[in-house]
Amino acid sequence: MIRPITNHVVVEKIKHSVSGSILWTPSMDEANYGGPKLFRVISCGQGKRTRKGVLVPIECQPGDRVLCASYFTGPAELPDRRFVITDDQILAVLPHE
Repeated sequence: MIRPITNHVVVEKIKHSVSGSILWTPSMDEANYGGPKLFRVISCGQGKRTRKGVLVPIECQPGDRVLCASYFTGPAELPDRRFVITDDQILAVLPHE
């Protein structure tokens, strides 16, 4: 398993899911919809340190569903629809079903 460092998060794209009253369908993929994307967190780094050395932990955990901007900058794409992103690119953590 990949273990991200600092404020990096490994996420996996979710193709079809229900989030509350919102149905995320395959037609909402990158080719058809420019809005936010739904991902599942696979693993997280410990967080980022401030200039004073204080650790600021990441606010999501493995297994969480997160909403990310449609076009985030510089994602490292891994096999099987997985990406390495920073915690700054996560817009929201969705409630568990």
